[in-house]
Formats: sequence, structure tokens, C-alpha cells
Amino acid sequence: MNGQYFFATREGTLEGPYFTRADAEREITSYIRRMVQAKEMIASRA
Repeated sequence: MNGQYFFATREGTLEGPYFTRADAEREITSYIRRMVQAKEMIASRA
């Protein structure tokens, strides 16, 4: 979008803007890692 990159999550958020595709792809990986860690933390407290 206008030379910027975004990604949509299944949680319904739109993440970005990122100035390069590589930046967006790196942030997708970071986002997934954070979501997995959050899920694991919640599961460990149950």
C-alpha cells in the first residue's frame, strides 16, 4: 500500500507500516514468536 508493507493477523490486527518487504517478513516472524510465547506462558499457568 503506497510503497509500504503491512500484514494482517488472524487476531484481526493490521501490523505495519514497514518500509521494505524484508522488514515486514522479519516482523511477521517476530510476531509469531511472541504469540507462541504468550500461549505457552498462559498454558504453563493453568
